[in-house]
This record gives sequence, C-alpha cells and structure tokens, in this order.
Amino acid sequence: MGLYPKKQTPDIQKEVKKDTVQTKSKKKKRKFMWTDDESQLEEEKGSVSIDSSLIKDENAAVSNDAKEVEAKDNDTYTSRDAKRAAKAAKRAQEILHGYAAMDAKFYKSRIIDEARRFSLMHQHVDSCNQYLFDYLIDTNRKLITSDTIIDLIDNGDEAFANNEFELALTQYHEANILAEAHTDINFRMALVYDKLGEDSLVDQYFKAIKIMDPENSEVIYKIGQFYFQRGDYKKAVTHALQALYIYPHSKYFILIQACAGKTATDFNSQWIPRKVAPINGTLYIDKLVPKTNPWFWYQAAKQRYGGFCNTDCTIKPNDSTHETYLEVAAWLNMLDSSSNPEEFKFAKQIRKVGYLDCYVLISLYHVDLFSQFKHLVTHKPEKVRAYFELLFDWDRPRFDKFKKIEAPIVEDKKKKKKK
Repeated sequence: MGLYPKKQTPDIQKEVKKDTVQTKSKKKKRKFMWTDDESQLEEEKGSVSIDSSLIKDENAAVSNDAKEVEAKDNDTYTSRDAKRAAKAAKRAQEILHGYAAMDAKFYKSRIIDEARRFSLMHQHVDSCNQYLFDYLIDTNRKLITSDTIIDLIDNGDEAFANNEFELALTQYHEANILAEAHTDINFRMALVYDKLGEDSLVDQYFKAIKIMDPENSEVIYKIGQFYFQRGDYKKAVTHALQALYIYPHSKYFILIQACAGKTATDFNSQWIPRKVAPINGTLYIDKLVPKTNPWFWYQAAKQRYGGFCNTDCTIKPNDSTHETYLEVAAWLNMLDSSSNPEEFKFAKQIRKVGYLDCYVLISLYHVDLFSQFKHLVTHKPEKVRAYFELLFDWDRPRFDKFKKIEAPIVEDKKKKKKK
C-alpha cells in the first residue's frame, strides 16, 4: 500500500510548543490563516484581507480535486435528504456570509448556531467549518497587529507576485524579526526559498514551523497543499493527517482524498448526514425526532447515560455502559435498538472491527464533539492512525468478513417462526 505513510507520521503534538502571544490593536487586526476567500472571516470592518497570491496555485490545485470529491459525495447520496442537504449547503454559504458581511462580531452567536445546524447536513460546507473553527476552536492564535509588520508582509506579497523573490525575502525577513518568528511569515519564506531552488531551506522552515506551533493545523494543512502541488502525494497525505489529528476539518479530508485520487488509491471517509445534533451531558435536546426515526434511539441515550458524563462528555464508570464516550454509547444504543437503515451499514461493519469510536468522532465529526475527539486522539493516537490505515485498506478482501450483512441470522429466525 503505497500512499498511506506507515510509521512515517511523526507525532507532532509531542514536539516543543512555543508560547503564543495575543496582542490588541485599535487600528488593524490581521489574522494570517491562509484560507480561501470563501471561508475567510474578517473580524473587523477595517481588517486587511489576508488572501495572498503566494498560495493561489496550491489552493486552486486542491480546489479542483475537491470538486471531484464533492461530486462523488453527492453521487453517494441520491435520496431526497441528500438533495435537500445540497440545497441547504448552498443556502448556508449565503446566510453565513450575509451575517458576516453585515457585522461579524454582532452576529457571532447567530453565525455559530447556523453553522452548527448546516454542518449536520453536509460535509463540505467550507464556510460552516471555517466559522466554527475560528470562533470556537482556534481562539488563541497569535495575531499580527503591528502596522509596520503588516506593511512589510504586504510588500513581500507584492514582490513575490511579481517574481521579485530576493526582495520578497528581504521584506519577510524583516517582518519576521519584528514579529519574533511568526508561523505564517515562516511559511511565506519557505515558499520563497522554494522558488529560489533552496529545497533544504524549505524543509528546514517547514520543520521549524511544526516545532514552533505544533497545534496549528491550518499551516500544517498548507504545507500538505504545497507538497500536493509538487506532486509529492505521500508527503501531502502525511501533513493532511497531521493536521487532521489536531482538528478534523472537512478540507483536510478533501486533501487526503485528492491525493488518493492522484495515486489510484481508494479512500472514503464514510461520512453520512446527521438527522440530529450531537447530544451531551448538560445541554437540552433542541429537536426531538419521532420514535419511528432511528435517531430517536440516539437521543434516548442522553437520558440513559447523561447523568454519568464528565464535562468533556466522557463517561464515568457505571453499571450501564463500559464505553468511554457518550457519542459512542449513543450510537450503540441506536444500532442495537433501531431498524438500522442502509446508511448505517458502515457503522455496523466498523463496529465489528472495533473502531466505532474513531468513526463517529472523526469521520462523522461535528464541532459539538470536539472535546471527545481531543480525548480520543490524545489517549489513543495509535488507534487513530490505525483507523486511517483501515480506511485506505477497507476495500481489500481481508475485510470482507466484516462487511457481510447478517441476513442469514434473520432468515433463521423466520424459519423458526414457521416451524
């Protein structure tokens, strides 16, 4: 199996982490996230746009493959629910960008609520995922607020766009000294050295970035995009997985699947739409579904196990379940109590292999599951890595025994009834 980087994915969370500093400014506030225009959130009306020409090519390359992934995803779900989800995804973009354009700070809670709701129904709604990531998860990113540093970076970006790489390097270097080695400036400098043919320096800068800011999934993802553009799909997958171990953003899955497509490797995250929001141990259930809906039994698990939950939705020792995570217990309750529609087929199969926790907390990730996801990747990193290896390998014959539908058991029961 050529694409999945066995034993080559470093545990970047164990590297030295540099303290991040967040400062304030009355004039400008710039957050270098290297995101696409579609998913960029401007925090203030006067904030400077952070989209840079440095990475347009890399973004475009993965974006084209993302369209193919999106098409496959839509082909998988041809039901009425899937069509509604696709329409909802388009509507989500318009609604969220509308709120952000009016006043992102004033409508922050509304944006979060809408993004949470829309992300239940569709996997690749970039604006939903990005707003949730910015507002709820990535809240301690080191910000650049100095006008002097911002001007130097802008000058460097302009020089880079004009192929004046030495001038760009000078501007970035000066900005980096003033910013005390900022992650995103280091990334820019690595791109300049790539244009200058200094491959060893590119590798050094990328390594330094991961040491200085090991929890910065966005810049690690951008490094993966860089290698994708270079055609080094194995390194691209390695970095996409590193980013995903920090936060399971849907665009990281897209990069992995784009790499798989380039190497004739099968990869499917096995994502399905959710009918209800994730339950937890404290918040009420805002929308109850009827008992005829399989997700009724998922919601019923709240009453059954909610009282045993810690604040991070891990379950305290009790006589009702030995599961660690409330989400897993809820899924088991649903799989054991409902009629199990076709969309739960993979859940039943992966349960047999022993990776249901990875499936529901990673492949089916929702922002409300973040605390359980972090507990899983922190306490079971090897299992998480093995799960992705399994996803790359799932279509191989050795897993066929787990894919068998338990029809014979049902038939036996029918025969007994006839007798």
